Amino acid sequence: MYYYFKLTLVLIFLAYATGYSVHQESVEVNEKRDKHSNTYTYYQSLEGWFLDYIKVSNNKHTGKGVKIGILDTVLPISTQKKIKSYRSFLDQVGVPSTAGLHGEKIIDIINLISPDAEIYYASIADAQGNITEDSFSKGLEWILSQNVDVINMSFGFEKKIDEVDRILNNAPDETILVAAAGNDGLDRLTYPASSKQVIAVGALNYDGTKWYLSNYGSDLTFSLPGVFIKTDRQSEFSEGTSFSAAILSSMVACILEGNPNMNRAEVLKTLKQMSGNTKKNYETGYGTPKF
Repeated sequence: MYYYFKLTLVLIFLAYATGYSVHQESVEVNEKRDKHSNTYTYYQSLEGWFLDYIKVSNNKHTGKGVKIGILDTVLPISTQKKIKSYRSFLDQVGVPSTAGLHGEKIIDIINLISPDAEIYYASIADAQGNITEDSFSKGLEWILSQNVDVINMSFGFEKKIDEVDRILNNAPDETILVAAAGNDGLDRLTYPASSKQVIAVGALNYDGTKWYLSNYGSDLTFSLPGVFIKTDRQSEFSEGTSFSAAILSSMVACILEGNPNMNRAEVLKTLKQMSGNTKKNYETGYGTPKF
């Protein structure tokens, strides 16, 4: 049975200098059109804001010696060759020839913050975002068999999957599980972010407030930047809790480089300390860990 793979990715462009509309359109087109406008200047001012927000300049680690597992979309062969290990769990799905799919954007974010981490990648969704429970469970089992330190899951199902839940509950305590909260603007998280074993990550606006489409609730753990996200290889800005999760996963990799024997509870304690909060907020969890 197929479910829609909630990639939590939206491409955006500003309709006006003071706001934006959500569209499946690249910012690159609008930058060419508006290169001499206030809108273009506004865009430029937001590039890289998320790195400043988490104070990445204070970070002295690069994720060296840390293994990050990613479950996401199919990747072009050129990208497959650049990571440590790649395996597809899709049936008869062609390999895309063009770059810029959801999974590549997740890799870009992780490489930006923890460039020396080794990436183990399970392709469990096609280019259109279709995923099955079977591909999810098999991809997760393979990722865990690679003895990764962090697993990033930037997608969500509407309800718990029993087989996946069994796998998550049996995951080693030294494996840090991270998932995107979802982009429905609801007071409940998508699965697997709703799992008790998982660090659930919501999205923030550039002013530090909750992004209006970010899911929230008592199960939310942290909130990281999730709008106006772009890396050097990307020609458009993107938004969504997918990127918030990837930012946190890469931060965890940096933490583990300096403290390789930390378990899940110890990593969570460190992240709370980095956020400066000991109590949860219903909309943003423990807030934002910063270096």
